Amino acid sequence: MLKIKKLLSLIFLICFTTCVNAKVKPGSGDLIFNEDTVRQLHIYFTTKLNAASLKQLGVSGFSFNYSDTTFYANHFLIKNKKVPSVFQWDREGVNLGPEKGLCSSPSCEYFAKKNKIVWNKVNKKISRDISLVELKKILQNLGHYKNSTPQGAATSSSNNSYSMNGERPIALSWDGYTNLIAGTISFNETNYKGSINLQLPNNDGNCEGTYTLKQDMTGTWAILCSNRMGASGSLNWTNNGSVTGSGIDQNNQKVKFTVSP
Repeated sequence: MLKIKKLLSLIFLICFTTCVNAKVKPGSGDLIFNEDTVRQLHIYFTTKLNAASLKQLGVSGFSFNYSDTTFYANHFLIKNKKVPSVFQWDREGVNLGPEKGLCSSPSCEYFAKKNKIVWNKVNKKISRDISLVELKKILQNLGHYKNSTPQGAATSSSNNSYSMNGERPIALSWDGYTNLIAGTISFNETNYKGSINLQLPNNDGNCEGTYTLKQDMTGTWAILCSNRMGASGSLNWTNNGSVTGSGIDQNNQKVKFTVSP
């Protein structure tokens, strides 16, 4: 009887260890991204993150990195063949796959590892500077995205004019700043043209600027800050209100940002 108990205990221990330590593997099968999941994938590829910025940007997932330092996440997980989930370890340089137990989902695979798409055994490297439009084209070519026409988009005619204003969370990386700049941007928009206001951290000043949106979901932006810094560039926008952009300042330093929906 004692031997049987020991045997059962050993079997349970082996099973428990195997189940807990089972690693998430690259996924396969049909998978279609919508506007929000494409936005989250774009943030995963192009933005250095930590636990705070994941929440700030409205990105689904989990990070062990509770420090102020930001770095690129490790895996872009897909739960139940449709739910995205970014995964990040506590320090840069770790490249281990997450354990299935961390997924808290019956089905859990990963679409991307670091900056490579690996779904369906594809090994497609993605540039950290890729635009949202370029990413959509790649996903479309791989069969993971279907291009859609904006619904209910206003035109420039006077009968369909509109105006809106408010505040949105923003995450901005600017060469010269060690950490990700996370805050709130206020905007005033009329007929696809608007003005913006952004407060820089560490009492570095306030930035004001303008932007223009185009019907092909692209646009331009420019800001001038009270600390004599300025930058401009291009952007991509979606119907749900999210915006990603990139550009350079007067010293040829790179600037990238993401505005949440």
